[in-house]
Amino acid sequence: MAGALVYIIHAVAVAGESVPTNMLLIGGFAKCGTSHLHRVLADHPKVFALRKELKPLPGKHQMFEEVIFFYAREVARVDVSSPVLIRDACRNNFNDNESKQECLRALPGKDDSLPAKKDIAPKILLFTHINFHRDPVLMERWGATVKTIYLVRDPAEYLWAAFNYWRTDLDANSAQKTSVGNFYRSPELFHELLLADGLLKWKMGLNGRTGEWFFLLQNETTSSSLKEKERLLLPKFHLLLRSEDLLDPHLTALALGKISSFTGLKAEDFNSSSFNTRTNAGYSASSKGILTVSEQTMVQSGVYELSGYRPMLCKTRIFIYQNYNAVCQVLAARYDVTYTACLSSTGKEACAEDGPREKKFIIPIFNR
Repeated sequence: MAGALVYIIHAVAVAGESVPTNMLLIGGFAKCGTSHLHRVLADHPKVFALRKELKPLPGKHQMFEEVIFFYAREVARVDVSSPVLIRDACRNNFNDNESKQECLRALPGKDDSLPAKKDIAPKILLFTHINFHRDPVLMERWGATVKTIYLVRDPAEYLWAAFNYWRTDLDANSAQKTSVGNFYRSPELFHELLLADGLLKWKMGLNGRTGEWFFLLQNETTSSSLKEKERLLLPKFHLLLRSEDLLDPHLTALALGKISSFTGLKAEDFNSSSFNTRTNAGYSASSKGILTVSEQTMVQSGVYELSGYRPMLCKTRIFIYQNYNAVCQVLAARYDVTYTACLSSTGKEACAEDGPREKKFIIPIFNR
């Protein structure tokens, strides 16, 4: 009841202010390449990026929205061209200390500050809220007005990456992220846990909601009770992309074309050097962190330090595809996102008889 009351108060308080049209949100999903996409978009000369993974403080949705709207208006002004200038505007705009601190919290910090942009307005305001789909207040307010990009990932690759990146409720260590020496991971353990659980629904990272977005997308399509404004994806305001398309050099141009068409940003103005780095990779302990950029550009996909750089077992991949087949059917039919092996009734197309098919090429990989 308290949550509903907060929602009603917020809705009434902000109803008089329209949502700026120059906002661009990366709404998810975790471990699907959001850090990399944030970096790629932030490097575009027409984009001003706020701090990565920004979300409202508890009970402060109205203040959060006021701050975001302030930034959207400011970056569209012709006389705003750098984080320094907008930081000064932030300090001067808000009188109460709480709002001023919230405004400053949204700005990139010292370690993720962006270079001054040399072009003039209008600019797009970029921010990332990877749990946007779990925020009913913002979903109701912005869901049908703010352009939002969602990244998804092959179910098997996603679960294997999540298993190597986050802790589970089976781990004795209380840290949310795994680390070498304090956590144990192996392809065999991963397989046994899947067999015991079925769909890897045990508590792992992000409050135990690992992979829930697969089923959110599925339920959105199959449920007849969802009103249009309550749906996660509305074609006019939402773009769903495969994270793999930002990794494979043969598909990057196609992905950028979709992003350009959706956002209005010129594809030729994207910084090509952004694609030769990897952000919050997770393949090694030193590569973790939303601000950690790795210069390694040629590495093998699907292996992690925590599990001895061994790939997931072929039989595990088959098991995941068999269990996630219905989800993959929805992704292909509704969102034109195709994972061929997952669409098979057996999933065996993903593996050779003697084990996993080895990739015949090595590609740049980013946020896995």
